[in-house]
Amino acid sequence: MSSRFTVTIEGRKYEVEVYEKEENIFLVKIEGREYIVYIPREVVEEMESAVEEVSIRLSKTIEDNISKMQRLQQPVVEEFGLKVVCEIPGRIVRIVVKEGDVIDKGQTIALLESMKMVIEVKSPYRGRVKKILVKEGSFIDVRQLIAVLESV
Repeated sequence: MSSRFTVTIEGRKYEVEVYEKEENIFLVKIEGREYIVYIPREVVEEMESAVEEVSIRLSKTIEDNISKMQRLQQPVVEEFGLKVVCEIPGRIVRIVVKEGDVIDKGQTIALLESMKMVIEVKSPYRGRVKKILVKEGSFIDVRQLIAVLESV
């Protein structure tokens, strides 16, 4: 059984294919060239442990962010309107609404790419889009204000 990957190093992409020949011995093909790689069992065990730890931390972070989002059910009203924030960091892929649009609670405002996933950023309120504060392609941080709505 083999695994195929695309690896980018300093902007250059490489197609990599890995076959496990024997326990701890791998055949690695990179752009048609073959390499035999031996990885000691202790290293494999450390790698597996590290991957498991990263998975646990990532799951915890996602759970924490979902919990925070669920706690934010009450609108935050300031003199300039209802604030719409994003609970996770990422890159704005697409803005779905425009200023002046009337949107419903739960309607998608933007698409956000985070951790190789595209996530819909939805409005927690019904209202008219008064101001969009981010641009497509921009990176946003946790709890960053992305739009302001006014009640309708």
